[in-house]
Amino acid sequence: MKDWEISQVGLSFEHGGTHGSANNSGPILLSSHAGMFVRFYQLTQDALYLNMARAAAWGRDAFVDSATGVASYYWRMMDNGAGPFPHHAWWQIGWIMDYLVAEANMRSMKEISFPRGFITPKVGPHLTYGFAEGRVMGHKAALILKPDLIKIDNPKLDCLTALNKEEKNFI
Repeated sequence: MKDWEISQVGLSFEHGGTHGSANNSGPILLSSHAGMFVRFYQLTQDALYLNMARAAAWGRDAFVDSATGVASYYWRMMDNGAGPFPHHAWWQIGWIMDYLVAEANMRSMKEISFPRGFITPKVGPHLTYGFAEGRVMGHKAALILKPDLIKIDNPKLDCLTALNKEEKNFI
């Protein structure tokens, strides 16, 4: 990594040292690192990392602002909301996508993979996706987010969707 991508303590500035804005603010730290924790598990086989990642993902709907539909990850805010849309919505989509891609990659024994973009410099080390096609079980595929494509009633079940050039959906 380049020096500007990461701080000396190994985390982005939002979480770094004593001046980062998230240090005393709660579960934003856990969720920001969910995808990274899955990748740490793959390297170490230490289930603590996988448990932390899944705890963040399962707890993401604990405090959702009714006006914006955006979750708050700050202990001092909670049901008061995260701020006006899309303030934290983009960050939330980013960490969730990173977590889901990391889980899919791990569970598929690397048969589901997508190229990563840059690290987000402000909130968390989650990686960004969607800049180029990846692979789903040997097929080229592009990640897609399409409203109402899939409906799931179980809050602990998530889906990634990707489309190949033949218009075949992978779920």
